[in-house]
Amino acid sequence: MEEARRTINNGLIIGVLSEKSTRIEEGEYTKDDGTKGTCNYVRGEIVISTKNGDFKLNISQPELTKDGKTARLYANAETLHNSYISAVDAAKDKELTADIVGATVNLSCWDRYNTNTGKLITSPQIRVTKVNREAADKESQTDFSLEGVIRSIKPELAGGKTEEGEEPEETGRYLVELVTVNYRGEAEPFTLIVPEDLAEPFVEGYVDDDGETVEGYKPGDTCCLGVELSMRTVGGQRKKKGGFGRSANVSEGFSILELIVIGGEPPYSEDSEDEKTKPFTTTTMKKLMTERDMKLKKLEEDGKSGNTAGTSTGGAKGKSSGKKGLGGRKPNVNSADMEGMDGAPF
Repeated sequence: MEEARRTINNGLIIGVLSEKSTRIEEGEYTKDDGTKGTCNYVRGEIVISTKNGDFKLNISQPELTKDGKTARLYANAETLHNSYISAVDAAKDKELTADIVGATVNLSCWDRYNTNTGKLITSPQIRVTKVNREAADKESQTDFSLEGVIRSIKPELAGGKTEEGEEPEETGRYLVELVTVNYRGEAEPFTLIVPEDLAEPFVEGYVDDDGETVEGYKPGDTCCLGVELSMRTVGGQRKKKGGFGRSANVSEGFSILELIVIGGEPPYSEDSEDEKTKPFTTTTMKKLMTERDMKLKKLEEDGKSGNTAGTSTGGAKGKSSGKKGLGGRKPNVNSADMEGMDGAPF
């Protein structure tokens, strides 16, 4: 069985640094020999406001690596802490201007056991690699290149109640389960949304700019898709009930991170001579998903037994193949820098 390589998982979020709450403090790290040491950490949170919503990102950057050398990204985090200006800072001092920043990020699965509901929860989590200043006129974006294997493609069904015996209506969009592989060789599945304007070419195929017919995607395909992150607010505004004057504009809803497909390269071919664009085999993906099921089962057992690790009380680098693919645009990302699915191939 071939070794599961890490899949492409690169993103760039550009927008206004609206909030910054960071600090430098001493923390513990594990050395190469397994012993513990202490070093400085830059820790905290930032919020980047974009055209697709506000993204709250955690910062945790140690000064030292496992071998005791200075981490190459520590200076970047230290500069963020010491000199970057947020919109909150600028509101307090009219001589300051909020920075436009670009956060180099990737996606991971946040798996945890909810002690309130007694259920496992999995949701996408954005992890920060570094944050840089951008030009003041830099256009906002939330683009990702995400490579993986399609496990399932299903029509999205409209929510809400239906009459007894009636089937829920389809929204025109597709839900795609894409299984990626992280740097530890673990499977991490994400649910992507194919918008209505790309739904038909996504599954039926399309004609590219050279006039060649490209087949649509199907379960089992290995591919690299362009994705745009979007924070969707669920719930409405609080309604005013009597009283006087103007009511506070307070939202009673919450935000959900959605991964919207904006394009993609053709599925990888078995004939590819480049190891980085060879498709994963069904055997490999079955093995990875079995290992993931075992991991989740252990997480659930620990949660039920009272082990607090992994519980909550709340709700790869690689190069693009360069082939023309689906969609009106490719993600502006430099790659160099549900369980029990019917008909799923693994």
